[in-house]
Amino acid sequence: MAYNVGISKPAERDIEQAFIFIGNRSSRAAITWLDSIQQTITSLAELPNRASFIPENFRLKSQYRHLIHNNYRIVFQIDEEKKTVSVIRVYHSARSPLGSEDVE
Repeated sequence: MAYNVGISKPAERDIEQAFIFIGNRSSRAAITWLDSIQQTITSLAELPNRASFIPENFRLKSQYRHLIHNNYRIVFQIDEEKKTVSVIRVYHSARSPLGSEDVE
């Protein structure tokens, strides 16, 4: 059974900022990246549990998972009861680990 996938406002801002950053170097690369990140997020509708738990879960006392797309982490949580996937953040993997301020 497929899950409904939603994207939080912070994740939307993350995607927009990454698109602008990439677009400053190459508009073609930015469009390609945007298409591929959207496809990867959409793929979470099927088998979202395939993604691993994030290393920060112990510190955050959470159950977030992440899917790596090129150099970006798509951080999300699954609600099995409602069959939903909520994308919390999308950010470059070179950034510092997630803190509680990043996911609330």
